[in-house]
Amino acid sequence: MFRKIKGTTDIYGDEILIWNYIESLIKEICRTFNYKEIRTPIFEETSLFSRNIGETADIVSKEMYTFLDKGNRSITLRPEGTASVIRSVVENKTMMANPLPLKLFYYGPMFRYERPQKGRQRQFYQFGVENIGINNYRSDFEVVLLGYTLLNRLGIKKIKILLNNLGDTSDRQNYAKSLKEYFLKHENNLSSDSKSRLYKNPLRILDSKSIQDKEIIKDAPLIKEFLSEESKAQFEKVCDLLKQHNIDFEINNHLVRGLDYYSNIVFEIISTSEDAGAQNTLIGGGRYNYLIDSKDSSTISGTGFALGMERIILSLKNEKLLYEKIMSETDQKIDVFVVNVDCDFMIVSLIVNMLRNLGLKVEYDYSDKTAAKQFKKLSKLNVEYSLIIGNNDFSKKQVSIKKRGSKEETKVKINELLDFFNDKCPR
Repeated sequence: MFRKIKGTTDIYGDEILIWNYIESLIKEICRTFNYKEIRTPIFEETSLFSRNIGETADIVSKEMYTFLDKGNRSITLRPEGTASVIRSVVENKTMMANPLPLKLFYYGPMFRYERPQKGRQRQFYQFGVENIGINNYRSDFEVVLLGYTLLNRLGIKKIKILLNNLGDTSDRQNYAKSLKEYFLKHENNLSSDSKSRLYKNPLRILDSKSIQDKEIIKDAPLIKEFLSEESKAQFEKVCDLLKQHNIDFEINNHLVRGLDYYSNIVFEIISTSEDAGAQNTLIGGGRYNYLIDSKDSSTISGTGFALGMERIILSLKNEKLLYEKIMSETDQKIDVFVVNVDCDFMIVSLIVNMLRNLGLKVEYDYSDKTAAKQFKKLSKLNVEYSLIIGNNDFSKKQVSIKKRGSKEETKVKINELLDFFNDKCPR
């Protein structure tokens, strides 16, 4: 017997309904913010991720699904979406010929070899947005606002926005030098991962999950001490806009995110629910100005975020009343169930198809069940109208229709069915 691979999951039944609900809401909010969808390949050249994400990032050093294809090329299943979107923008130059900013969103499966746990899978689904081509605080604010709006529209209220300012290249270089000097004094007490990062990229140590590292990090220098006046001013303007929109946030001076391409503003929106556990980050993102394509050394400026679908669904399930409310709003209702008493199947199928062409959700029995068994099946479904047809009715070119909760049957001519349901179930 075959079983699913560890770290993957099947999505079906009521579960797929909540997924569809969130996906529809995501697309609707992106439409109102004027973001257009982009779909990139699931696999790319390995160097696209190792160069842009950063070789010291856990994703690259530990978690990527990488293999050699039949052409002996190193291929990686995408572990995140931004690098692929930027590759597409650089490769397809016509995209940047449009008025800027270029506003894109993506959605699909990503792959990381991590220890599967609640809210974390090896194949997981991410939604993300990229605001490309404009380097200012306004685009940063819009991206944070879009993420906040999405969670707010979903009804997830127990959240907190965390912000930090990583500064520009010069700021980061000065900060990295100071960090290295500090962590060298504690090198013997650092975890093995942090020891390797110390000489390659000391900022990565700030993202460590090790308890022993966290104790050392508490007294580490803060990035805010190394920021230029311009970097401070841009960040403050984002904070001011959030305040003006009555959106609460908190400054976290140790927030660096797990990807090396970030600069200036970085942010997370976390769940403050007691049930969230360790996997409490719902949205994470920030500005990237230094994602460089290896072929023509072009620099792309943008801001974006990614959202994990599994964690969003987990947050909704943790709020039982909210989850039940959303489930009640999903489209589980069947408009018409056709009960065939003793009529020819071809006639029934023609009627069913006619109603479906009207845009109605129609179900019927095609397993030769008796009328009694068909009514029993109907009683277990959420059906708005039952349509009963038999030879006697068909000889009069009519059918019987009963609305849910009513004991009365209405006789309707077959040639008037479309008008009847157009009035009762307009589409």
